[in-house]
Amino acid sequence: MQSLIHRHRGTLFFLLSAFLFIGIGLLVYYAQAEGVFASNSSAFSRQFSQFIVPDITIGSTTYSVSHGVVATGGKVVTNPNTVSKVFRIAYFTIANRLDPIMALGGTDPAKLTLAIAALRQSVDSLSAAYPSSIRTVLANSFYPIAFLETLPQLEKNRIALLTHPSYSGALLYNTSLQTALTHYQSALNETASALDGLGSKSIANNEYTFPNGYTTSGVFGARLSALAASAEDDQQKALARFSCLQGNNTACTPLQSLLPRTSSLSGVSTTLAALPPPVTHVESVLTSMEKTNATVLGEQFMGLGVVALTKSDCVPTTGPFYMYLWTIRDAHSPVPDFQFESINNMYFYDLRKKTSSAFYTDLQAHGLSFLGQRVSNFYECPDSGIESARVASLYRLADSIAQRPLFLGKAFQKRSPLIKRAATEESEITNAPFISEDAISQYVGTISNLLSATGEESLARQTSPDTVYALERRIALYHDQSALFDQQIQTAIAMNSIIAGINAMMQKQSLPFNPFWLYLSRSYPALFYLAGNESVVRGHLSFFLQKAPVPLSSFQLVTLSDLDQSYSESQIQNFLDLSSEEYRKLGVRGL
Repeated sequence: MQSLIHRHRGTLFFLLSAFLFIGIGLLVYYAQAEGVFASNSSAFSRQFSQFIVPDITIGSTTYSVSHGVVATGGKVVTNPNTVSKVFRIAYFTIANRLDPIMALGGTDPAKLTLAIAALRQSVDSLSAAYPSSIRTVLANSFYPIAFLETLPQLEKNRIALLTHPSYSGALLYNTSLQTALTHYQSALNETASALDGLGSKSIANNEYTFPNGYTTSGVFGARLSALAASAEDDQQKALARFSCLQGNNTACTPLQSLLPRTSSLSGVSTTLAALPPPVTHVESVLTSMEKTNATVLGEQFMGLGVVALTKSDCVPTTGPFYMYLWTIRDAHSPVPDFQFESINNMYFYDLRKKTSSAFYTDLQAHGLSFLGQRVSNFYECPDSGIESARVASLYRLADSIAQRPLFLGKAFQKRSPLIKRAATEESEITNAPFISEDAISQYVGTISNLLSATGEESLARQTSPDTVYALERRIALYHDQSALFDQQIQTAIAMNSIIAGINAMMQKQSLPFNPFWLYLSRSYPALFYLAGNESVVRGHLSFFLQKAPVPLSSFQLVTLSDLDQSYSESQIQNFLDLSSEEYRKLGVRGL
């Protein structure tokens, strides 16, 4: 043992010398950084005269920032190094509040953790029907679960930073953000590799057609590449903000440039809230069906109302697009399943036509002529994940306004025209018979203009700091479009159970679903890669290409309006009940 020590004494001396050198270097760096902080306090002070920030903690001391002045215990802080440190934390906090990166506003981190764990279990069940090599691919890259598992802690750290900013909190948030972004890019690469490995030249570039468009593996791969490029931009932005926190002034973007984008104030368009609801009886049929399903399966059904969308990538009709919303809570799951469906019409597979599918043949043998089919199912529209997130965020925004209107009351009627307009819009949204995307968009435009034109500090004096924070959360919720993300994951879990059930039935006659097809139609990248979230991806990113509408008959689809001409409402309800019953025989909730 002693000879071993002698042998490595030179190495030990080298390591001690290296650590000493690094330690001296760090002391010099931090000494220089202190000087940089101190020399730029005046510039930061001018910025913070227009912004507000909660009290900031460094170590065991709490500091306030007001009108560009730092204080603690009621006394103004004069130490330039301390002032600069507080300003850096305030800057980091405000930048991530006004221009968030990978934010999930409107999603509960604790429930998200539970939903992701359930998703992992559902993938294990789904992959059980496949050979071990395919099973490994599905487990590793069918969904970006390793990335998703970083999101609850990231959102928890983000909320903590914004509500109780501190230096230690800024470090924790930065670490979790970099971890999430790294896993995001890794997951994209793994999914692209899986597609290359599972696909073949003969089928890789085939068109996979949906009612409103089509996709190919080439389109799929190009979108994954675009997401990776966007993630790289996010990572550089995050690194720049952290560099600013650490003292690099060239990395500090002016906070004024991060205020919400403004929209035109000229004129007010007619809102969808003034339009009558759809004249079809789809909503009553759909509600009746869901209540029946929930009762039979011992689940809790809760209707959430109707959202009227100004545009839809998935519904093959002209607008406005009315979406009925509800949740289903399984007694065994702590997280409900968020569902939405178009009530402009309802769609059915016509099983009377010949089909090669063993599943449909089996349904025919049980006397089913028409199988209810939701156009909002993710596999019917690759972008349904974006639409689901949009609908959920509109619902959460409308609910937030109804629960806590910020500008109602006589006190605000004498304020600025923008405040009066926001008060009027809050009243219209609260009293409307259903949620209007157009009305919500106008409201977000109004409060964005209000915030940009007035400034945080001035608006806080007219209202309160809490009102300003609430406005900014609503603006972010609208743009991030990831509300109820935990509940939307539950929808994918339900779909996985259907595939697993059908696979089990089909094993007697044929192989399970082609795994390459599963990736293109069932991996829901628009949902799981947050493709509609502007804090992740800039611009609209679609996973399928629009083209001239394909006749529904090409998909063996008929509408409720078609069936109304030949069948009574009770007969149609029976088709839906039979559809649900056949799914229940598979041990899953269908439709």
